[in-house]
Amino acid sequence: MCWSFRVGYTGTLKCFSGLCTFDTSLCAAPCTCSSDGNACTTDQCVNNVCQHTAISGCCISASQCNDNNICTTDSCSGNNLCSHSTIASCCTSSSQCGSGQTCNNNICVNNQLAKPIKIFIIGDSTAAIVPDLNTNEIGWGAELQQYFDSSYVIIVDNAESGASSKTFLTRASWTSTQNSMSAGDYLLYSLDIMTNPIMTLP
Repeated sequence: MCWSFRVGYTGTLKCFSGLCTFDTSLCAAPCTCSSDGNACTTDQCVNNVCQHTAISGCCISASQCNDNNICTTDSCSGNNLCSHSTIASCCTSSSQCGSGQTCNNNICVNNQLAKPIKIFIIGDSTAAIVPDLNTNEIGWGAELQQYFDSSYVIIVDNAESGASSKTFLTRASWTSTQNSMSAGDYLLYSLDIMTNPIMTLP
């Protein structure tokens, strides 16, 4: 029991560590701060209140490390720190590429590859695009484009039904093919002898 002998003090003295004291703040229960189980927070008493403060840059999973940069790989390391590894040859603009290169679909490519490559097809009906799609007379060249991304490869089918290796060289489609080709393009030719499937046996 503590008795007040302080002049003018009308309150009650408090006992702290076996001593009588007028400082009532010393009599507050000490703060205890248990871990919240989160590796990315600090657990500590602040002004006698337990607080769990987030640690800047700390992570638990890679989803917390997204830097919104398409040219980095975001990961969370074993020590709960985010890391952002640069992806080789990745780019977001041509200014990040080397001399003579262009940024195409986030990849630095040589300028000659920045434009689509053209594959020209010449020959007869075995490769030609036949206007009448109700028949079975569709050459293989008519179906080739679907196997390529037109951003990189363009198929130009100039084959003509009834052409031969000799007559094709005299046709306008051959002249057009020569005038349209440029360095890096390809030329495919397909010529065959078509025979009537209905034959009279002796």
